[in-house]
Amino acid sequence: AAGSQPRMRYPPDAPRLEPGTYVWQVATREADGRISPPSAPSALHVALGHGEWDGVPWLGSASKNVYSTTFDCPAGAVTSVLYICGLGYSRVELNGHVLNTLTTAPWTQYAYVNGFSTLDVKDLLLVGEPNRLVVSLGRGWRDRTAFRILKGDDVASDGKVERVVRAKLVATLSTGDSVALSHTGDGKWHAAAGPTTADSVYNGEEYDARVAERLGDGPHNAISPELWSKAAPLDEGDAPAGVMTAWAAPAVTVTDSIAPVALTNPRKGLYVADFGRRLTGVVRLNRMICKEGTRVILRHAEIMQHAGLPDVKTADPAMIYVGELRGARATDVYTCSGRAGGETWQPSLTYHGFRFVEINVTNSGVRPAAALLTALHFHSGVALRTHAHFNSTTLNRMQHLAVSAQQSNLQTIPTDCDQRDERLGWMGDASLSSESMALNFEMAPFFSWWVRHVVLPEQRAGALPDVVPFVRYGGRPADVSWSAALPSVAHAVCDVYGDTETYREAASAIAALVDEVGVEARAGLGKMRTPYGDWCPPPARMGKGQGRKPSPPLTSAFSYALMVQQAAELARAAGNASEGARYASLGREIVSNFHTAFYVGNGTFDTSGTQTANVLGLALGGAPDVGLARRRLLSLLRARRTHYDTGIVGFKFLFDVLDQAQAHDAALAVLSQTDYPSIGYYFANSLEPATANLWELPDAPAEGTGMNSRNHHMWSSYSAYLVKSVAGLHQQAGTHGFQRLELRPSGAYALSGASVTVDLPHGTARLSWVRSGGRQHDKVSEGETARLSCGPSGGRISAVSFASFGTPSIGSPSDLPSDGRRSDGFETDPACHALRSSQAVAEACVGRNSCEVPATRVFFGERGSLFCTTRRDPLASPLRLWLTVACEVA
Repeated sequence: AAGSQPRMRYPPDAPRLEPGTYVWQVATREADGRISPPSAPSALHVALGHGEWDGVPWLGSASKNVYSTTFDCPAGAVTSVLYICGLGYSRVELNGHVLNTLTTAPWTQYAYVNGFSTLDVKDLLLVGEPNRLVVSLGRGWRDRTAFRILKGDDVASDGKVERVVRAKLVATLSTGDSVALSHTGDGKWHAAAGPTTADSVYNGEEYDARVAERLGDGPHNAISPELWSKAAPLDEGDAPAGVMTAWAAPAVTVTDSIAPVALTNPRKGLYVADFGRRLTGVVRLNRMICKEGTRVILRHAEIMQHAGLPDVKTADPAMIYVGELRGARATDVYTCSGRAGGETWQPSLTYHGFRFVEINVTNSGVRPAAALLTALHFHSGVALRTHAHFNSTTLNRMQHLAVSAQQSNLQTIPTDCDQRDERLGWMGDASLSSESMALNFEMAPFFSWWVRHVVLPEQRAGALPDVVPFVRYGGRPADVSWSAALPSVAHAVCDVYGDTETYREAASAIAALVDEVGVEARAGLGKMRTPYGDWCPPPARMGKGQGRKPSPPLTSAFSYALMVQQAAELARAAGNASEGARYASLGREIVSNFHTAFYVGNGTFDTSGTQTANVLGLALGGAPDVGLARRRLLSLLRARRTHYDTGIVGFKFLFDVLDQAQAHDAALAVLSQTDYPSIGYYFANSLEPATANLWELPDAPAEGTGMNSRNHHMWSSYSAYLVKSVAGLHQQAGTHGFQRLELRPSGAYALSGASVTVDLPHGTARLSWVRSGGRQHDKVSEGETARLSCGPSGGRISAVSFASFGTPSIGSPSDLPSDGRRSDGFETDPACHALRSSQAVAEACVGRNSCEVPATRVFFGERGSLFCTTRRDPLASPLRLWLTVACEVA
């Protein structure tokens, strides 16, 4: 059709493609008959179907965890592909080359689906001599002590043996024939109790290098061949029953290798390495000289001990803190072989979330140095597709925190955290982050796999649970705001990529979910079941648990209405107009009922007095008095001096609601705060500044043990607002996949410029803008540098309108106008204000087009230790610098 976008789909009634690699080129015919030169070749690999695994049994054992085989490769092989599923974690070596990181199989409910990797090994095969394939297995997510299945019917089909492998290596010859060079049913495999003597997702890995030397890579070259025995296929009931399915999503990949920025020696035999940033993965030991039989012990930690931790009586800032890990030991142990040339090792069957590592080398003979240690950061290998930059150090830091927290929690599924004894697929977290994840990364294959092969099987087995796969924690049916992940993720994939196929796969499941929640709602929206609701709102005072929430049913009622609105949009996008109209009608009815149930008059939703209640009432649309409700929300923000008090559900929609109200400066004022509670506080606080992570609790430093992860992505939803509404890259209403762009730079006067680049399937979109003249602002935390510029046509800075290094704030409630539009409204704190603030800034800036001002005590002449000692709350209110200057061009 004219104006439509080109698409390529394999016809549904066409024959099934056989396994193999298909290559094609494209040429176009012009109207005058001319044919263009062909495009570069493109290729598609079709992996094995479930039926092609017939005759290829599972291998596994409660006592054996390494499997080895040898095979020959004929000359003239055109392609050679290893299909392998090693559960739960696996490390695959072919002729000494390691082929993967952490796992060859994504996390699923193995009773339903078993994903396998498709690895191109053609360039690694040897002709004329034996090829050696070795697979090491770890319990990983199949550790049923840690990851107990919460639905009884799935236990028997999950398989009795935790560590199992199924593999088939297929070569295509020059004749076009395919031949299996090796598979786990050919009788040539051997098994042994390997050098990994213990492994756990939570507790870490223990490895004995002496065992590795005795085993070699199989019985053919082992020092102790008697340690190997023939591997016997598992009986049907001992192996997982799920359908074998090609893992069509990015594998876990190492994306960064990081050396320590500091190495200390707080006690004899004990060292602590600081890698300078929060990361997810493992630490490699490099060329280590150590005594045979001695152990090197690595304990991983997110933070160091500090005085704010309520569970530490006497904090030692030189020692790591692990209280928030709860039952997770996060400890790797290496037993040395004493090899003269040095020993190099990295854990391969576990992972940790950490910044600091404690290294215990007592009696080992090891002399730690920075070169001994390398941190390997890994996650699902989704490509970063969006690069946003703001003329604000504070906003740049916030975007980095969001992107990093999301990235490190992509571990074949979206997990909630990466460090404690949890790391589960909580649906609420995925629901709230899905839009910003889809904007920041190339998430289409990842989300498509997750919906089709992790979420939908759970839904077919009954009501959606809070956690998928449904293990360890959570309930069924889920909190409505958690089960909303299914339509939310399908909607994000459609909205950001224009992909309706994921929705088509999930359409019946979404319909069933809507019907199921609708049955619950018949008793009244004000009676809906809500186990979690607006999770983790900040308490008024740090260290006091969760803050105020709206009435529990409100978030469930909101999420019910939102999922129906999303279902309507998805159905229309997929071409099902009648279904879209049905959902739209139902959505209008639910929204009307929502307002009837929760609107109490005078612009107020709910009697709780929370920001979340008004945010959600406005987000649905159709509020009884939109203008009054918006003014009520702004008054709630003024009462908190432009700080949020929402939990994660309200926070997701807060900034969009303010943006729709044209309250751009109010939105940016809330987001750019650096004192408690704020996202900026995560990195501005002095006790444990965040580097590449977002806390679970807004007051994490004061909460101690328990539910207090330092890397949760559930707050990262604000990243979508930064990209779309602040940087300004929107798409036109009613369109999908960014086919029709709307370039709309932020209307906030508090920001002087931004740029954003997004990689799209049909090209790269770039937007860069700058505001010249008038008043220019910046807000940074202590230690950062404020940057001010009048812009390319704004002349020079003529005066300093406001400057305060200390603890400035938005002034009295009246200083934020009721409509949320432009206002400086800054106010100094008499108890904490550098007296030379205005003078120092004037000396650095007046008469210049642009200037930089360091937010340091030295720059403002406050070298003494008594500066700001009388401020109200040193922990909650870290030092900061706020500036406003006037440019000579108004």
